Amino acid sequence: MASDRIGELLVRENLISTDQLRQAQVDQRSTGKRLAYSLTKLGILAEQELTDFLSKQYGVPLDQPRRVRDRSRRDRAGAQGRR
Repeated sequence: MASDRIGELLVRENLISTDQLRQAQVDQRSTGKRLAYSLTKLGILAEQELTDFLSKQYGVPLDQPRRVRDRSRRDRAGAQGRR
């Protein structure tokens, strides 16, 4: 399960303790939500901390969605101009 891996990585990077991971996993099982939701809901990690970690872990710059969105707008504008 991907959430187990994320939890293990967060522990390895000393962002959360093993006990905090277990606490979030218990909450995850009882709510059916994702581990990230439980970690933030319980106040174990701030959303920004989690976002920064995931960005670094998966090599996705935080501003990528904006760049992709801007590129899409330019592409659409260019396509409309060619019609």
